[in-house]
Amino acid sequence: MVSPRLRPYTPNLKLRTTPSLTTISLGTYSEISLRDARVLHDVARALVARGIGPRVHWQLERNAGREASEKDQAGLTASNS
Repeated sequence: MVSPRLRPYTPNLKLRTTPSLTTISLGTYSEISLRDARVLHDVARALVARGIGPRVHWQLERNAGREASEKDQAGLTASNS
Protein backbone atom coordinates (compact mmCIF):
# COMPACT_ATOMS: atom_id res chain seq x y z
CA MET A 1 0.00 0.00 0.00
CA VAL A 2 1.37 3.40 -0.99
CA SER A 3 0.82 6.27 1.42
CA PRO A 4 -0.45 9.50 -0.12
CA ARG A 5 1.99 12.36 -0.31
CA LEU A 6 0.75 15.18 1.84
CA ARG A 7 1.28 18.77 0.80
CA PRO A 8 1.25 21.58 3.34
CA TYR A 9 -1.76 23.87 3.28
CA THR A 10 -1.08 27.17 1.51
CA PRO A 11 -3.48 30.01 2.26
CA ASN A 12 -4.01 32.01 -0.94
CA LEU A 13 -5.39 35.49 -1.16
CA LYS A 14 -7.51 36.30 -4.22
CA LEU A 15 -7.75 40.01 -4.96
CA ARG A 16 -9.10 42.04 -7.80
CA THR A 17 -6.43 44.75 -8.06
CA THR A 18 -6.66 44.92 -11.84
CA PRO A 19 -9.46 43.89 -14.19
CA SER A 20 -8.19 40.33 -13.79
CA LEU A 21 -8.10 38.35 -10.56
CA THR A 22 -4.75 38.25 -8.74
CA THR A 23 -3.76 35.39 -6.42
CA ILE A 24 -1.12 35.97 -3.75
CA SER A 25 0.30 33.10 -1.74
CA LEU A 26 0.83 34.03 1.90
CA GLY A 27 3.11 31.06 2.62
CA THR A 28 2.63 27.49 3.76
CA TYR A 29 0.77 26.63 6.92
CA SER A 30 3.85 25.33 8.68
CA GLU A 31 5.68 28.63 8.01
CA ILE A 32 2.82 31.01 8.80
CA SER A 33 0.00 30.54 11.29
CA LEU A 34 -3.61 30.95 10.25
CA ARG A 35 -3.88 33.95 12.59
CA ASP A 36 -0.97 35.64 10.79
CA ALA A 37 -2.46 34.76 7.41
CA ARG A 38 -5.75 36.38 8.44
CA VAL A 39 -3.90 39.52 9.53
CA LEU A 40 -2.03 39.66 6.21
CA HIS A 41 -5.34 39.17 4.41
CA ASP A 42 -6.88 42.13 6.26
CA VAL A 43 -3.84 44.31 5.52
CA ALA A 44 -3.95 43.36 1.83
CA ARG A 45 -7.66 44.15 1.57
CA ALA A 46 -7.07 47.54 3.18
CA LEU A 47 -4.29 48.25 0.67
CA VAL A 48 -6.55 47.30 -2.23
CA ALA A 49 -9.27 49.57 -0.86
CA ARG A 50 -6.75 52.45 -1.02
CA GLY A 51 -5.80 51.48 -4.59
CA ILE A 52 -2.39 50.01 -3.72
CA GLY A 53 -1.33 46.58 -4.97
CA PRO A 54 -0.29 44.45 -1.95
CA ARG A 55 2.39 42.51 -3.81
CA VAL A 56 4.11 45.70 -5.00
CA HIS A 57 3.74 47.30 -1.56
CA TRP A 58 5.32 44.32 0.20
CA GLN A 59 8.17 44.20 -2.33
CA LEU A 60 8.90 47.91 -1.76
CA GLU A 61 8.89 47.37 2.02
CA ARG A 62 11.26 44.42 1.68
CA ASN A 63 13.62 46.41 -0.56
CA ALA A 64 13.57 49.38 1.83
CA GLY A 65 14.48 47.06 4.70
CA ARG A 66 17.37 45.62 2.72
CA GLU A 67 18.68 49.08 1.84
CA ALA A 68 18.47 50.16 5.47
CA SER A 69 20.38 47.08 6.64
CA GLU A 70 23.01 47.61 3.94
CA LYS A 71 23.45 51.22 5.08
CA ASP A 72 23.78 50.05 8.68
CA GLN A 73 26.39 47.49 7.65
CA ALA A 74 28.28 50.12 5.63
CA GLY A 75 28.18 52.49 8.61
CA LEU A 76 29.48 49.83 10.98
CA THR A 77 32.37 48.87 8.71
CA ALA A 78 33.30 52.55 8.16
CA SER A 79 33.28 53.30 11.91
CA ASN A 80 35.41 50.22 12.67
CA SER A 81 38.12 51.30 10.20
